[in-house]
Amino acid sequence: MNTFIIEETVKIHLFEQKYVYGIYVNPESYSRREEILSIDKILKNVLESGLKTTFYYTLNENGYALFESRMWPKDKSMYDILGKSPLKHLIKRGHSYGLNSWVHVNPFKVPARSVENFIKYLARDKDNEVLKESIGGKVNYLLSPAHDEVDEIIFKIVSEILDDCEADGIVLENMFMEIEDFSEKAYTSFIKFLEEKYAVSAIAWPNNVLEGKRYRKYYIEWMNNRIIKVIEYLRKSLKERFGYIPLANFTPKTSKVGESEQFIEYSAMGRLFNYILLNFVNVEDLKNINICTRKVYNACKETGPSVVSVIGYNKKSSLREYFWDNAVKEALSGGSNGIIVYDSKSVSEDNAWNKLKTIIL
Repeated sequence: MNTFIIEETVKIHLFEQKYVYGIYVNPESYSRREEILSIDKILKNVLESGLKTTFYYTLNENGYALFESRMWPKDKSMYDILGKSPLKHLIKRGHSYGLNSWVHVNPFKVPARSVENFIKYLARDKDNEVLKESIGGKVNYLLSPAHDEVDEIIFKIVSEILDDCEADGIVLENMFMEIEDFSEKAYTSFIKFLEEKYAVSAIAWPNNVLEGKRYRKYYIEWMNNRIIKVIEYLRKSLKERFGYIPLANFTPKTSKVGESEQFIEYSAMGRLFNYILLNFVNVEDLKNINICTRKVYNACKETGPSVVSVIGYNKKSSLREYFWDNAVKEALSGGSNGIIVYDSKSVSEDNAWNKLKTIIL
């Protein structure tokens, strides 16, 4: 089987996930079912170890870093060679394990030792020294910020893969195992997020939230249940992967969007997310879709948050009627990839922060 697994975990500073696990995969492996299942097992083991992004990569003839945005000869489509079923199967399986970022590259046949050299190449600092540390008997190579160009190259690869997925109508699957097709607008928003941030967050919300049609009547029930899982997931993941994350160290401040529109902004620097922004939105604003979506969109665009929490849902008001579909999509197009809604009927702007602490800390 032409699949080489690199045991070293690569620490990378260019992405919010912080950790990248590299696997070199020969596309010929996709042609046989048993080899596909073997790759499935690899993915599952990697993701169960807490690593949220897996990059498939290869090298050029000289052994240097090569991220190719084209996998196949120009005269053949990827599906002519790969076949739809294996790729779709792998993507769905990857998402069921929590994977939300796929990168495939040009499949040269390169020995495993060259792959290791490739990692070392990326890990060189400005003095050409390999940055590494040993933890538990394994060597961790640290990617130098000097390789900023990799950031944009990887973005281009991801964009093309997503283009292929969208064109084929591939169904994506998220960490909660809720399945739904990407709508055109949701997909466009997701690409917009990639374009602005060159990264994909560790949290991928179920696509039915973005679609806003098939599961419309289940929104409120779904959100009440999932918000608890999201909070638990965040706390557990942050603690296991990075130790203590200062989620409690939020500092509230009042921000203005327009001359008369005020909302409270809470921000904190964390090791997993570069920025967490919690917007307090008055329930009355939900009646004006333009005001509410503009607040969320502008906040995302200006600060580059990873998570946006919209506080102010009233049980007597329907989120989907006033706010939900368009606001979520607008937030995504502004750079956010998560909307957390909490029932704060009795919360005023003055005590919003105290209430927020009780649900996220």
